[in-house]
Amino acid sequence: MISTLSAITATGLGSGLCPKSPGTVGTLAFLLLWGVVTTLFGLPSTTDSILIALALCIVGLITCKLYLKKLQLERSLVGHDPQEVVIDEWAGMSIALIGAHSLHWFEVLAAFVLFRAFDIVKPPPISLLEKLPGEWGIMLDDVAAGVIAALLLYFLYPLLLLS
Repeated sequence: MISTLSAITATGLGSGLCPKSPGTVGTLAFLLLWGVVTTLFGLPSTTDSILIALALCIVGLITCKLYLKKLQLERSLVGHDPQEVVIDEWAGMSIALIGAHSLHWFEVLAAFVLFRAFDIVKPPPISLLEKLPGEWGIMLDDVAAGVIAALLLYFLYPLLLLS
């Protein structure tokens, strides 16, 4: 039961099982779910957004650890991030959205593009975090990509509006 639940969670409700671009598909699945939830319940406050991102990070660490165990991969295995695991993208994208001012569709699109760009290119320090062992390496590179995307969105988006 726990391994099934961890697999469902780690793969982003199965969105990471897409054979092409599972990270991007997983991120889009998160945005779809986020869009449905915010349509039904309204936009979260900044505090709630931070709590949601923190919860996704904690759940991600736990489910990645369980999923790696299910795959019988050693915790010390460095740099192995199974492609189907996208809970890290969910956590990173939730962090990137914290940098949005109004969550207008353009800001959400900018958060998505920035997050995916940093997650794919992995400039330092993101590339260094990816090398951490096990679930830490899986999660923290996406957390860093989300933080950098959020900061850029928060500080640069207002400048784009002024020009």
